[in-house]
Amino acid sequence: GALMIILATFFYGINTNELKYKLHDLDGITVSAVSFLFIGIFAIAYFFSTDLRASYNNPYFLTSTLSLATLAFFSSFVAVLIFNVIIKYTTAI
Repeated sequence: GALMIILATFFYGINTNELKYKLHDLDGITVSAVSFLFIGIFAIAYFFSTDLRASYNNPYFLTSTLSLATLAFFSSFVAVLIFNVIIKYTTAI
C-alpha cells in the first residue's frame, strides 16, 4: 500500500512537470477535456461490460448513479481543471 502512495506521488510530479514545460501552450480546459476523454472511453467500456440487471431493481439506483456522476464531475473534473489552470500561472514546484 505504501508503494502505491509513492508511485502516485511520482506520477503526480511527472504530470505537473509535463503540464508546465511541454503543454504550456494549451489551456487548462483543453488538457482536462482530453485527459478525461481518454479515461472516459475505458470507463464507459468497463461500465457496459458489467452486469447491472441486479442494480436496476434497487430503488436507490437512480439517485445513487446521479450522486456518483455529480461527485465525479465536481471532485474530479473541476478539481483537475482548476489545477491545470493554476499550474499555468505558477511554477511546477
